[in-house]
Amino acid sequence: MKWKELSRIPRFLPVEKVFERYSDPKFRLGIENVYYMGNGLLLGFSNEQFRFETIKQIEFGGPGQFSIQLSYFANRDELCSCYSINNEKYDFESDLLSEPFRISNNIKIGSTFEQVSTFLKLQAHTDYYNEGETSELVNGKSQFRHKWIHWNNYELLFFGRSKKTKLSAVHLSLKDYCVW
Repeated sequence: MKWKELSRIPRFLPVEKVFERYSDPKFRLGIENVYYMGNGLLLGFSNEQFRFETIKQIEFGGPGQFSIQLSYFANRDELCSCYSINNEKYDFESDLLSEPFRISNNIKIGSTFEQVSTFLKLQAHTDYYNEGETSELVNGKSQFRHKWIHWNNYELLFFGRSKKTKLSAVHLSLKDYCVW
């Protein structure tokens, strides 16, 4: 199972079809709408198909489980942090979940926040770019979780505040079309 192949899955494909083509998931992450596929790859799903008309969400089709997001985490602890997994026991392969790979020609797992940010800000064909950080409330205090860059349909995650922090996780919102 490879990122490049899975990233071509169209949005709202029934997850059974994904499992038929690639393999059954290793497990579902608790009550989250996420299946762990192995090697750091996760398939996010929705129980309904939907579209947006202005700001209103319109659901269509029947209920089911439909693909909406593909995620990758290089590090088990970061995956657990992102999905708030505390005491649950999941059979991940190891602490390092997979080998680094390229997301695009100039962005790969292991690129620093500074490298990715600089590269994307200079691109003329970027439809959407934004960056920031996420925090969570722990014992009544706000605690840093990770920095992120939103770029087109990607959310790139960096688990440190330094500009030298390396990219180690990515969420990809699946597209409505693809060559399947």
